[in-house]
Amino acid sequence: MNRAAEPRKREPVGILHIIARAKTLMVSPRTKHRHTSAAETLALERRRTNAAAYTEHPALLRLEELATLRQLATNANARLYLSLPSDSAREGDKSD
Repeated sequence: MNRAAEPRKREPVGILHIIARAKTLMVSPRTKHRHTSAAETLALERRRTNAAAYTEHPALLRLEELATLRQLATNANARLYLSLPSDSAREGDKSD
């Protein structure tokens, strides 16, 4: 017999079955807080490791900047605001 040809039988679903299923899917606030805290701690450790790598190898930070600029270049709505040194600041550099 071909099982694909047989119609699939459905079990009756009552309100009590739905409530029981919902309770098994719910996560207590305490458990949710524990998972959130663990994720935040892991993210902090990753940032600390990255900061150490960027301090040791500044070229890595420059590569991240270039990757970010490349992503911005693909977005037509992105706006970049650059602060360029003024002429008076350049004259001050020459006199030093």
